[in-house]
Amino acid sequence: MSVFHVLITHNLTTYASALAGVLGQIRPHFHVLMVAPADLDGELVRFPDALVVSDSISPAVKGSSGGWILYYPNQENVAVVNVDGREHTVPNPVLEDVLTALDIAAALRPSGMFAESRGIPRREQSG
Repeated sequence: MSVFHVLITHNLTTYASALAGVLGQIRPHFHVLMVAPADLDGELVRFPDALVVSDSISPAVKGSSGGWILYYPNQENVAVVNVDGREHTVPNPVLEDVLTALDIAAALRPSGMFAESRGIPRREQSG
């Protein structure tokens, strides 16, 4: 079984730290890493299919990651979720919104990990 990587970064370190700690406990089967904003693009080289949770989304994140969550950008109470090329805005996001996005992103991976246990249709690998 492959590991689902989640990279968390935020200019407000307390946001990133709290979210990384909670996700590590609630989703122990995910590999959750808190990274400094300046180190994010480099970490994407190591984990190109990771889902990124950040307060800013760089071109590298848009081009390399397995999805992203723009979380409290400019300290606004909003999240923008992009998973599998589909983007939607979540006003007043709560932890459950982040968990749902992570679960969907993990299920949509070609390996389909956790898809059946979450009731999410599994995406088959093409080729």
